[in-house]
Amino acid sequence: MYTRLSKNIKLICVVILIFFITYPLYFQILREAAFNTMPRDDYAPFLLKIVETTKGEVPPSPYIYRILAVLVAVPFYYMLPNYKFTNLCEIDSEYYKAVQALMAVSYLSILGCSFFIFMISYKRLGASFNASLITCFIGFLFSGFIHRVGIDPFTLLIISMLIYYIKDNFRFSLLLIFSTFVNEKILILFFSILFLRFCYSCFITKEFSISIYQLLVSIAAVILYLSARLFFQFPGNEYQMQIDKYFPNILINLSLCCSFKGFILIVIPLFLLSIIVSIFIAELRNNELLRKYFFITDIFGVVSLTLIALMVNVEYNVGRIAMLSLPIYLPAISFVFDRYQSIKRNNI
Repeated sequence: MYTRLSKNIKLICVVILIFFITYPLYFQILREAAFNTMPRDDYAPFLLKIVETTKGEVPPSPYIYRILAVLVAVPFYYMLPNYKFTNLCEIDSEYYKAVQALMAVSYLSILGCSFFIFMISYKRLGASFNASLITCFIGFLFSGFIHRVGIDPFTLLIISMLIYYIKDNFRFSLLLIFSTFVNEKILILFFSILFLRFCYSCFITKEFSISIYQLLVSIAAVILYLSARLFFQFPGNEYQMQIDKYFPNILINLSLCCSFKGFILIVIPLFLLSIIVSIFIAELRNNELLRKYFFITDIFGVVSLTLIALMVNVEYNVGRIAMLSLPIYLPAISFVFDRYQSIKRNNI
């Protein structure tokens, strides 16, 4: 009992430490959104529409189908005090409240994702506390490769939670159904992972070691999303549905990698992610506990997101979209830190 209490105190300390070290990030994210310092998907008018003000508007497809990622910001819209930047002028007060609420969700989601990466390493994989904490902070640093002023952080949080609860059919299924209207990329990622796990279990290992229930839930979630797209049609992103454009789009997006901007936004994120995935593969071969939660076919999760991003012509966002798969692979590097510490102790 004393050991368990000690571990819980450690976890509480981790949460408090993360908050006090990182809270300036919230104001940085808010500043980027308020001053529009970078291109972004602006969900503030959508949030205003949800809270029934006269200044909101319904976004086009596919943003309208991500309604749950905006709904979670409603409590913050009413709760957060107004924080006005000195040089910010001529901005609608209700719109700014919506921006504040959405950025609060983004900030807390980054913290939540980092925490769940820590929990996956520490609780699920059995890595040491220190190695898990280092992995947690690496996850926090990698959040710089996503759009922190959009819904990417909340998407990352849901993905990390799905990985943490992947052995819990009930919670995993609830989260996956919930994610249907958070971000369709979550469905793409987990359907590809679970389907390939099923194929690997059936035709390679013949052990049937994955939950058929989870695969069926992922199929149901995809059907639910497609049904919503079919029965509640909104204008927008028609170009992304043109199959004949997919191959030319791949060539266009690959050509962008040759530019300096493409090198920064596409090549470097993919290169760093490939290092993480390589470590994941190496650790998966040597670590039985890691194989309890992950399959070698999981590497196709990042492949599926990258391929989809290339096909639908998101231009310089390919690296950002691929980075959404990070919570799957990052916890494995905690074993590298543990092994380093073990070697260091043996050499003393």
